[in-house]
Order: sequence, then structure tokens, then C-alpha cells
Amino acid sequence: MPSSADVVTFESRLGNNTSFGSGADYVTNWAGLSTPAGYGSSGISVWDTPTPGGINNHDLIPGGTSNNLAFLYHVDFTVDADEIGIWDIRIAPDFGFGGVVYLDGVEMAYNPTDMWWGLDWNNTSEIFTFSQVFGSTGNHTIDMYGQEFCCDGDTAGQYRIRSIREESGVNSAPRNTWIPFTTTTPVVPEPGSIAMGLAGLSGLGFLALRRRK
Repeated sequence: MPSSADVVTFESRLGNNTSFGSGADYVTNWAGLSTPAGYGSSGISVWDTPTPGGINNHDLIPGGTSNNLAFLYHVDFTVDADEIGIWDIRIAPDFGFGGVVYLDGVEMAYNPTDMWWGLDWNNTSEIFTFSQVFGSTGNHTIDMYGQEFCCDGDTAGQYRIRSIREESGVNSAPRNTWIPFTTTTPVVPEPGSIAMGLAGLSGLGFLALRRRK
């Protein structure tokens, strides 16, 4: 079975409702944006729709807004030995002012125009799509940046694996099922946060450790 993703995360900031002339400009702009109330970050268990609560700012963030948004979706994933091959990746946004997708820091898809897939994967012109050959095991990242004025629709991210053996004409079972990126590894607290927590409990007669997801 494919390992899905190790971690899928979402972050929103106060956007400036602007399209940009290059993918790099979306990244540069993101670095200077603020995170007031109504914006924030969250983990994503399954990046798919329909999902209870929806994959969008107003459902993921308590008191989240539906307007004036800049986004960063991030995926950490691992290619295991049984996943070596050609990966097709598709990501469906709601970006009124377009966006960009990077794989391992390399721009893979860029569209500065209004993108809304309408919850239909058949709307291919409204979806970021690209393919990549992974010839060995290893860790990889996907980052998607975008801007939205209104109205913060649901997003989704999926992949499918096509075997290199299959593509080279050698008989092997096709692996063409689309699978949503899914968090499989809980987020581990930073060492500094752990140390502070232990210090606060040092005077107690017991120590309770709870993992936060």
C-alpha cells in the first residue's frame, strides 16, 4: 500500500488580492504577510473533498475568515521501495488570483488567473497537474501558494503512481488509482517546547506526557 504523506499542513495569512507575474513572486509576497485573527495554521488529516468540515480556511481555523486570503499548503511525503515509478500529482485550489506549486523547491505548475475547480476533477483547466519520475526511495516536499479574495472554497490534493516497469513495456499491474495525500505521522513538538513543559511540571509529584497532534 502507498504510504500517502507523512504530514499535510495548511497555513493562511492576510492576503493582498494580487496576481503575480511569476511563481517566485507568490513566495516572496508570502514572506511579508501577517497573520491576524481569522488566519492561522492547521494540520490536514486527509486532503480530499467532501471532507467533514471542509479543507478551507473558515473550517480549519477557529473564527476563520472567507475573504482576503493568502495560502500555503505543504506536504512532506516519502517514496518507499514499492512506490518507485512515475507519480502523477493533481491539486485543486480556490485561488481567485492564481498560485504556484513547487516540488522539492522546483516550480512545477503556475497559473496567475482565477482558479476554482468547482469540486469536480474533470475541470482540468482549474487544477494544478504535473508528473515526476521517482527512481529511488527518498523524502520529498510539495508547497502550493495562492491568493483568494472570496469565498474560500474547498481544496484537495491527490496522487497516483504508475510503475516504471509498466511504462517501459514490461508487464506489471497498473497502479493508477488516485489517492488523497493523507497525514500518517503526528507532528512532534519542538525540543524547546518539551523542555519548558517539563520545567513547569518539575514541582509536581507526577508527570503527565500527552502527545499533541
